[in-house]
Amino acid sequence: MLSRFTAKILANSLLAGTTVLFLGALFTASYHSDIVKKIGKHWVAHYAHSMKQEAISAFSQATKTNQTSPLTTLLEKPRWDEVLLDDRAYPLKRALLLRLCVALEQQENYGALRKWSLSWLSLSDRDLDARAFWYEAIRHSPGEEDEGLQGLITNQRAFPGNSYLSQFLIKAYKETNNYGLANQLLQKTMRTEAKIALEDWQMYWTTPRQKSFSQVLSQPLGPKFNHRGQLALATPIPTDSVLLRVDPPRGSRIRIYQIEAQIDNQTIRFPVSTLKFSQMRREEDSLIADGKPDPQFYLPIGKYLEPADREQVTVSIRCYADVVVGEDEAPLIEFVDQG
Repeated sequence: MLSRFTAKILANSLLAGTTVLFLGALFTASYHSDIVKKIGKHWVAHYAHSMKQEAISAFSQATKTNQTSPLTTLLEKPRWDEVLLDDRAYPLKRALLLRLCVALEQQENYGALRKWSLSWLSLSDRDLDARAFWYEAIRHSPGEEDEGLQGLITNQRAFPGNSYLSQFLIKAYKETNNYGLANQLLQKTMRTEAKIALEDWQMYWTTPRQKSFSQVLSQPLGPKFNHRGQLALATPIPTDSVLLRVDPPRGSRIRIYQIEAQIDNQTIRFPVSTLKFSQMRREEDSLIADGKPDPQFYLPIGKYLEPADREQVTVSIRCYADVVVGEDEAPLIEFVDQG
C-alpha cells in the first residue's frame, strides 16, 4: 500500500507529465499550423500567378490573331468556369468577359454575345457593363427587341455615367430612327467623357540613375490647346532623361494621334507604330484609351536630348485628341469651354 507521501509524488509527476504532453501537443499544433499557413500562402500566390499568366496569354493571342477563341477557350476551362464573384481570380475573369463581349458586339455576333453576357450577368447581376451587353444582345434577338431597348433606356436613365449603356442606347435610337434623341444623348455623353479627358494628365520619366518611373517626381498636368488645336502638356524633365511615360486621365475614352515633342526649338515626331503602350490599343495611326483605369504610352526621348550646362529642360508633348463614344468622335478642343 502506497504511503501518502509516495502517492503525492506520483500525482505531481503525473500532473507534470500531462502538462508537458499538453504543451508539446500545443507546440506541435502551432508549428503545423504555421506550416499549413505558409503552404496556403504559397498555394494562393502560385494560383494567382498562374491564373494571371493564363489571362495575359489569352489577351495576347486574341490581339495577335484578332480572334475571340483564345478568350472563350480559357473561360470554358473548368477552373475558370468555376471562378465566382468573391474569388481572387474574379477581376481577371471579368476583364476576359469584358474583352470578349466588346469584340462580339463589334463583330455583331449577337448570339454569342447573348451567351457570354448572360454568363457574366449570372455572376454579378449588379454589374452595369454586363447589363449593357445583355440588353444590347437581346435587342437583336427576334421577339425581344422591345425588351432590349427598354432595358437600355431604363438602366441608362438610372445610371447615366455608364459608358456602354449610353453607347448602346445611342446606337439603338439611331437604328430606330430616333435621331433627335440619339443626338441629344450623344452630346450629353460626349460632354461627360470630355470632362474626364480634360482632367489631370501625368508625365513620368526615367534616367540612368532612376530606373523606374517615380510618382513623387511627377505632378498632375492640366492640358492646354495651341493655335493648331493640339493638346499640349509641358513640364521640366532632367536633361539625362531616357524614357517618358505619358498617362491620359484614368477612365478616359479618347483617340490620340500625331504625337510629337518639342524641346527648345526641336520638334520630334513619334509614329504610333513605333510606340509601346499599356491599357490602350493601337488602331491604324492612333492610340485609343477606352475607359481602362491606367492608360499610358511611352516616348523614347533620351536620344533627342543633348548634354548641356543645365540640369533640366522643358519638354512639351503635343498631340491631337478626340472624344470617343462608340462609333462617334469629336475633337476634344470643342468641349474646352463647356467644361
